Amino acid sequence: MKIIFPSTPNWNVLEEGKPFTFKIQIKPNQDSTRVHFNIPEGQLEGMTLDSLGYFNWTPGYDLVDRIQGNKGFSVLFEVSNDRGEEARRSVEFRVLHVNRPPLVGELKPFYVQFNVQNTYQIDPNEVRDPDHDPLVFIPITDQLPEGARLSAQGEFSWKPSQTQFNKLKTSPLYVEFYVEDQPTKARTKGRLKIDVTQMDLPPVVSVVPNSQNIRLRENTTLNLALYLTDPNGDQDIQEFSFVSDNRSIPKEALKKNTNTQYEFIWRPDYDFVKDPLDTLGFNLTFFVIDKSQKRDEKRIHVTVENAVNEREKDIQLYTQYRTSLIRAWELIAQLSEKQEELSRLYRRAKSGKKIAR
Repeated sequence: MKIIFPSTPNWNVLEEGKPFTFKIQIKPNQDSTRVHFNIPEGQLEGMTLDSLGYFNWTPGYDLVDRIQGNKGFSVLFEVSNDRGEEARRSVEFRVLHVNRPPLVGELKPFYVQFNVQNTYQIDPNEVRDPDHDPLVFIPITDQLPEGARLSAQGEFSWKPSQTQFNKLKTSPLYVEFYVEDQPTKARTKGRLKIDVTQMDLPPVVSVVPNSQNIRLRENTTLNLALYLTDPNGDQDIQEFSFVSDNRSIPKEALKKNTNTQYEFIWRPDYDFVKDPLDTLGFNLTFFVIDKSQKRDEKRIHVTVENAVNEREKDIQLYTQYRTSLIRAWELIAQLSEKQEELSRLYRRAKSGKKIAR
């Protein structure tokens, strides 16, 4: 028996997300009811091989990243019949990366006040790229109200005039924009609702990454980006801080970049989790308060795993080894001195001189 693959050039070159199928041929021809097909090695999620030899696979989008471009996956095929004959042959499927456009979710409305420079940061949790490519925001010029500005980082700023504000009271404004990934420059259109503030709304704190549970090892840096917004205007934000049920977390871990953007940077040392514990968990609660004492908070549970300080362990081993060498050297020096003294006494005794006691 012999397995025959397609002879078409690049038949084994696949694209992420694109269905692929081919039929395994056998020579000499076999009764299909007596032939068994199998993939003993290299089978990945989504691969199927039916009883007639049809192979089907749609490579997932997470197999190859943008930097790699393409990646090979070796798969071993096996056929056998009822007479005990069998054949094996492997093939390498070359999977090409396929760029996907950015995803834009439902954005929170941008509430503005009159005679105030209103600023709105587009939520990075609602606008993301499935391939983790860098993103750039591109305004649609004829969609922007006069005096408004959308930065490449997704910051929308606008100080409406009296006429614009009165018109906005009648009906909200919807502004469209593009989100473009780099360097492929695939675009997705997003839409932002702009409305006037009619009540004192609480501020909002967003955390990136948006996860309620974070796990890390000792001597690993925890870095969280925190964004603050207030529907009544970011100037209404009065205080932002955090509390923790673990008193060893320093307040200095919260770094202020701008009035509406902070970072939490903290790294537990090797003594954070005391033996014999394997892990130590605690809660971080970030809170923001506006001038009317309305507040919003985000709670994150952090679990720190115990880790071995390999550097300190190596230093201890080195110190022990060095100490042993020094002691050996001192012992050798003492033996050398003693040997020299005994040799001198032996020479004097051999010459017949009396040795003073």
